[in-house]
Amino acid sequence: MKIMKEDIEYLALEGGGGCGNAFIGAIKALEDMKVIQHENFCLKNIKGVAGASAGSITSLFLACGYNSREITDILKLENFNKFFDGPDINKQPFLINNNKMSSKRFLERQKKRLEGLSDIHLKILQELGIKFTTVRFFELGEFQGIIGKFLNPLIDSVITYFGKNNLPDEVLLRIKKGKRDLIYCLHTDFGVFTGNEIRNFFDKWITMARVRIENPDMFKNASISDLSRIYTESKSSIEFNIRYMNTSIGDLGKLTKIKLAFTGTNMLDMKSYIFSSFDDMTNKMAAADIVRISMSIPFAYKPIIIETEDLQEIFGSSDWKNHRALVGIWVDGGLTNNIPINAFKQFSNSSSRQNTFGLRLNIDEQTPILNILDFIKQYMSLLGGTGEAQMSAAQSFYDNCIQLDASPLKLFSFTPDPKDFDKVNAKSYVDVVKYFECQNVCNPVCEFY
Repeated sequence: MKIMKEDIEYLALEGGGGCGNAFIGAIKALEDMKVIQHENFCLKNIKGVAGASAGSITSLFLACGYNSREITDILKLENFNKFFDGPDINKQPFLINNNKMSSKRFLERQKKRLEGLSDIHLKILQELGIKFTTVRFFELGEFQGIIGKFLNPLIDSVITYFGKNNLPDEVLLRIKKGKRDLIYCLHTDFGVFTGNEIRNFFDKWITMARVRIENPDMFKNASISDLSRIYTESKSSIEFNIRYMNTSIGDLGKLTKIKLAFTGTNMLDMKSYIFSSFDDMTNKMAAADIVRISMSIPFAYKPIIIETEDLQEIFGSSDWKNHRALVGIWVDGGLTNNIPINAFKQFSNSSSRQNTFGLRLNIDEQTPILNILDFIKQYMSLLGGTGEAQMSAAQSFYDNCIQLDASPLKLFSFTPDPKDFDKVNAKSYVDVVKYFECQNVCNPVCEFY
């Protein structure tokens, strides 16, 4: 039995990179059906939102109180090309001091890698005329050259993979010119783009959501452009920084009275974890860092590294050991749980009545397997990337979800063609209305973007 719109208390959004732009029309439909309502810049009748990868981004905006029009305005306002920052061989995103990208920790990790070379590896390198005795920058460059010699075909596959998934042309051109840096970043940092810019983007809109929720009368008529301008003028203020920026997911949940849950995957054990506002294990972590973890598309974005010193900084010298499970190399939550529809199961008042509505992304096309990256991507999806492997036996999973047709959007369609955006979201709107068989709602706006 399908979920009734009157029963919806929680939302779960699936991951899919740039295909997540298709959520806007669905959200607009839910607003017109009064499933999603706002009061004083907060969600009124939704108790929690969950997401994976791209779904975590839209879920974050919803939790922050932004409506479908405002989310669209944010997408129009920001230059998404800047979010593909890098490749930069000096930047490895650690959880703490993410903006500074500590070179000391980078060099310490690099030294461990070089010391970890086996005798057979050292012998091969010596035969090639390369000796690693100390960690020096030009040796990193030499090592870069060796890797490039043997991995060029794979690197070309990475670039092709990015291109066919709509990575912007100017970004493609930049990484082609910096191919040696690309090689090195993939080898040592497990990704190309640092992701610092997009992390700061998340924190910007969390910050401004907090500002207007705490001052509703002052921002009653403020536009998204107004909020952006105020942030730019205020972010250098120490007082503003301390009071509003880098809000923890727990504090954001308390402020908005919304439960938040985002998935991440720890590559050390390939297990999924739900970072939430109601879990003592994670509620002190910055919400922006958690969403950055959840959307860390493999190969594209460098994973977030969490080490013991990060935990000591967040949880204190006496309590950090209780959070040791968070140590790891964290990537896209969609690899292992791409639609966390059970994130709020513990809060359900009934074992039979379903109260979480899932928005899934369906791209109606086959994926050609042309190189190793295509194969790995499909293999990881089979393991659990769609969430379907774990849920296929439960009919309620399908009853509680709607599939939104995201084609022709692609993985990196962060700034889609306006015509494609409008077409996809008009269909998303209609599909949600049809799902609930609602008659008394507005027709979809012809132009969303």
